[in-house]
Amino acid sequence: MIIVVDFDGTLALGNYPHIAQLAPNRPLIRRLKEACETTGATVKVVTARGAKDGLTDDQKSRKYGGPIRAWLTKYGVPFDE
Repeated sequence: MIIVVDFDGTLALGNYPHIAQLAPNRPLIRRLKEACETTGATVKVVTARGAKDGLTDDQKSRKYGGPIRAWLTKYGVPFDE
């Protein structure tokens, strides 16, 4: 099973340009952990950050990938990509 979850406004709550200031959606994080433990699900985190600026996927990954991965790790979010 593959679970695709949006980052801004779903997994990370708040309307802040700085990723580190976003609050975790703890009930959703618990559900993702349960799904991974019980079904072996793969979690793919997606974001539209950078789309309005016309950034390519590579540019978005370089700009936002590190901060998003750090945020996911900080809050114990299971993710595969």
